[in-house]
Parts: sequence; C-alpha cells; structure tokens
Amino acid sequence: MEDNEVHLLNAKPDVVHETAPPKSRWSRLQRALPLWVAFLVSCWWLAAIGVTLIMKQTVGSDAAIFPFPIMLTGLTNAFTGILAFQSGRVGLLALRSASMPPLKSAERIKLLAIGLMMGIEIAATNKSLEFLTVSERTMMNSTSVLFMLATAWFWGLEPFGMLRLLAIFLLILGALLQHFDHSPSSSNVPNRSPSMHMLGVVLQLVALTVSAQRWALVQVVTQRSLPGSALEQMSKSKLHMVARILPVTAFVCFILALVFESPSLPWIEVPKMAVTILLMSLGIATLTMAELELVRVTSAVAFQVLAVLHNVPLVLASVFLFGDRFGAGSAGGFILCSAGALVYARVRHIEASKLDRCSGAILAEA
Repeated sequence: MEDNEVHLLNAKPDVVHETAPPKSRWSRLQRALPLWVAFLVSCWWLAAIGVTLIMKQTVGSDAAIFPFPIMLTGLTNAFTGILAFQSGRVGLLALRSASMPPLKSAERIKLLAIGLMMGIEIAATNKSLEFLTVSERTMMNSTSVLFMLATAWFWGLEPFGMLRLLAIFLLILGALLQHFDHSPSSSNVPNRSPSMHMLGVVLQLVALTVSAQRWALVQVVTQRSLPGSALEQMSKSKLHMVARILPVTAFVCFILALVFESPSLPWIEVPKMAVTILLMSLGIATLTMAELELVRVTSAVAFQVLAVLHNVPLVLASVFLFGDRFGAGSAGGFILCSAGALVYARVRHIEASKLDRCSGAILAEA
C-alpha cells in the first residue's frame, strides 16, 4: 500500500510534464499566426487585383468584349467549383487520406445558405450600379465593417467596445476619403428618378446585410463546427467547402442572368471566353480559400477590416495601370484606414493576450 502511494506521488510530476507540450504548441502557433495571416492576405490581395483587372477589361471598359457581369460571374463560379472539387479529390488521393465523412442535413443547409447569400450579394451589388454611380456604391460599401460588427455582436461572435467603434469610425472615414478624389462630375452622373435612385440604395443595403450574415455564418462554420464532423474537416481543407458553395452561387447567378441579361446575351460568344474564365476561376479559387482561412484564424470583423485596407492595393494598381488620379483625399484615406486597422489590431492583441494568460493558468492548474 505504501509502495503504491509513493508511486502515485512520483507519478504526479509526470502528469504535469505531459500537459506542458500543449502550452508550448499554443505559443508556437501564436507566434506563427501573424506570418500565416500576412501570407493569406498577400494571396488574397494579389488574386483580387488580378480578377478585378480581368473583370474590368472584360465587362467594364468601353471596348468590353462580354458586358454581362452576372453571367460571367456565374460561369467563373461554376468552373471554380468544378476545379475545387477535382483538386480536392486529387489531394485526398495524393495524401491517401480517408474520404470526408458524410454531410448531415444541418451542415448541408449551412453550405447551401452560404452559397445562396453569396449569389444574392453579387447580383444585388451588380444590379445596384444601374441606379447608383460607382462612387455612391463605393461610399456605401465603406460602411460594410459597421454592418459586420453589428452582425457579429448579434450572433455573439464579437463584443462591442469603444476601441472597436473608434477603429470602425477611422476605417469608414478613410474609405470615404479614398474615393473622394474619384467622385464623378455632375455631367457624368446618370439621370435617374428619385424612386430608381432609392431602389439602388435599397439593393446595396441588401447586399451589405446579406454579406455580413454570410461572413458571420462562415465564421460559425469554420470555428465552431463539431470536432470530427464534415464541416470541421472542410474548414481545414477549404477545397471541399469551395466545391460545394460556389456551384450554388453559380446557379443563383445563372437564374438572375437569365432574368436581367438574357434578352441581349450573345450565347455564341461564351465559348470564346474560355481562357478568361479559366484565369478568373484560378484567381477566384485562390482568393476564396484565402478568405475562408482568414475568417477561420481571425474573425469575420477582422476580415472586413482587411477588406477595407484591400482597397489600397486596388487603387495603387489602377493608378499605375490605368493612370487614375491619386490625390490628397486618397492619401489621407490611406492614413486613416491604416490607423483604424492598427487600433483594431491592438484590440485583438489585447484580447489574445488575455486568452493566452487564461489558457496558461488553466494548464498550470491542471
């Protein structure tokens, strides 16, 4: 009996020793996270710049070869879904991994909802340009981070706070200043009746609201899925999630394109767009997986903060490639957006430090 007691006393430090590696791994992950986020942001921004430039030359220029943005979006999303599905299968075979567990009904509904909301968001955003100027729509888009914070608070994903509100105020003001230099003259503003203009505002508000709900649901799926479930594994691979979301988005875009663009849609021109669709699909696959991973490792609100900063490389690309003007408003907006992002990063750092201390205390007690 005494020997057993002595053995148990001697074994106790070994138990404490075995709990140390998780703390060490947590510290290593915390140190590696900024580098991983920087890599994801670089991939996301570079892919977004490429897709935006191709889209502008294809549907948005004076010599547009296929001025049907909703149909083009549907085609690229459909091809991206097929590409992601095949890549996911090849990855499983190469790694000799077991197949994904079957999706449950509730998990299918979540993925279906994400795809539907993405299609509605794209269609509403594109349709609103018929009734709003680009500057008006961009100014409304600059409030997306506020919509996202309110949605994250409602879903219980992120709390409010004075520093968060300060960061959002700086980001919104900076985004507005960035586009002040690009506001159109009165001669370039389309003549629309007040009711049509209001319809454009409503469509853009719908797009902002749906976008916020979509990213909140993405955060729930990627961070709070049950361990071992199909969604939990998909949140790590991303390809399987993209392969199930984007076809739904493509279907919504096809339906809306048939409603809004079908009368003048030159179907014979679609096969000629193969190279353009392929390039855009590769870019969309890259940025979509980067976006999903960013939401998984940070949050939906943090992603929207990065989305506001994402306008900076787009503006610089337009300056160098298309000769757009870059004035004091754009420079001031960049400074304010950077300040807002730093304030938000500080808030996240404080919260992460508190979480790290709590985790360390729990491990020490164990």
